[in-house]
Amino acid sequence: MRASPKNHVYQEGGWGWIVVFAACLSEFVVAGSLKAFGVLITGMKDDFDTGLWIIGSINSLHLGVQFILTPVASVVARKVGGRPVISFGGFLFGLGVVLSALTHNIAFLAVTIIAIAGSGAGCILEIVRAEFALYFHEKYDLAIFVSLLGAPIGFLLYGPATQILLDTYGWRGAMVILGGFGFHLICAGMLVRRPTGIYKAIPIQDLSTEDQTTDQNEYQTWEQSEDQMSKHCEHQISKQGEDQILKQSQDQISNHSEDQLSKKSEDQTSEQSEDQLSKRSAQGPDPVKWRDSVVSALGLEIFINFDFVLLAAIRMFYSISFGGILVYMVPNGLSAGLTNGQASFLSTAFGLGSMAGPALAFFVLKRKLASCQVTAIIAAAVSAVGLALDPFIPSFAGQMVNTFFVAAGIAAVIQVVCVLTRYLPFTVDKFVIVLGWLGFLGGLATSVGDTLAGLLYDVTESFYGTFFLYSAAMVATGLLFLLDLCRARYREWSKESRAL
Repeated sequence: MRASPKNHVYQEGGWGWIVVFAACLSEFVVAGSLKAFGVLITGMKDDFDTGLWIIGSINSLHLGVQFILTPVASVVARKVGGRPVISFGGFLFGLGVVLSALTHNIAFLAVTIIAIAGSGAGCILEIVRAEFALYFHEKYDLAIFVSLLGAPIGFLLYGPATQILLDTYGWRGAMVILGGFGFHLICAGMLVRRPTGIYKAIPIQDLSTEDQTTDQNEYQTWEQSEDQMSKHCEHQISKQGEDQILKQSQDQISNHSEDQLSKKSEDQTSEQSEDQLSKRSAQGPDPVKWRDSVVSALGLEIFINFDFVLLAAIRMFYSISFGGILVYMVPNGLSAGLTNGQASFLSTAFGLGSMAGPALAFFVLKRKLASCQVTAIIAAAVSAVGLALDPFIPSFAGQMVNTFFVAAGIAAVIQVVCVLTRYLPFTVDKFVIVLGWLGFLGGLATSVGDTLAGLLYDVTESFYGTFFLYSAAMVATGLLFLLDLCRARYREWSKESRAL
């Protein structure tokens, strides 16, 4: 039996740190592989003799699908648990990446990377985050910070390593090796288990004591019934003559009337039940009950909460910029005049910035130097400026520094959003549904935004319009955080005025 979420006691550690490590490993493999796909994008384009925006759209859709399918995975994980879902997702991810190296058709490449590998990744990231949320409440900001470190470490290592694999084995050999690393996500799933306090133990009954009590009760009942029967017989023997005859006649009359009434009531009940069944069969299933069951299964009731809707909009906008910079970071560096080796090291700068941004945001929030909204507004502004300037920077050093600040700003926004998501007014059992729908909306925005950005590059043959789009998305993110800050200040002002 599931324990009530309100009575759930958080361990604030224990095996929860092992689950956090599993989340960190998942971030390392999934995010690092996405960065590797960005390094291999040029080799894929030349091999398939197609446009750069087509290969870039495939990589963007891979990121989008892994979040779009998250609500489905969250519903399944809510029923069967996170471990089988994460392990199955790891198998699909590794299989899809390996199969992509065997194809010579662009359509099959899209199926393997988007449908198979993307679906596998959709069963992992948000599910494992929801699992370690069962262990942490007060220390959740620290736990999410540690888990998110896997992504920048993946950026640091996967980028240069993938360039070496590309130069040595070609993009197909590199994809086979990356797929082998992807199968390690199965091990991450095996590390996930829920805290023991989430279940209530069924009390064990003493069967021997229960049997003895039952025997004593039956013996006492038998003695009482024997005394009553003896008294009743003596009373009947004392009564004779007209009283017996009168009683028998009254019993016969009452039995006859009861039989008639029972037959009439049975006939009426059967007729009414037949009428009700015929009406229900004609009307079909109850639409209200069917609607409520669908809403409850998918967790759609969370959309009536304004805080959730606001965080979902924020995630949609920053996902456009985050997914785009991962895909087009290296191609933009190459178009700016960098060599292949120099462009591959941009992922290293991105990884360092992705570590520095959450660390700085964690320090600011822990020391209460600024609120979550103010921290996110500053971070969004920094990344918006960097994205707008990125296509105009020709030097390698300038690209490295600018990429560092862009990554730091976006990663700090992600850290703040994760913390705010944990404290939404929903119970523990619905947290996986919340993460699932946030991931779905973020993936949808990534797919649409990056496809549009690729079309802009194809039309203009430059990355100016593409990176301006990413910059505008971060500006919108900052404005939404400003709206949330105004709401928070208004609530504080309302409380103070009521107190006065």
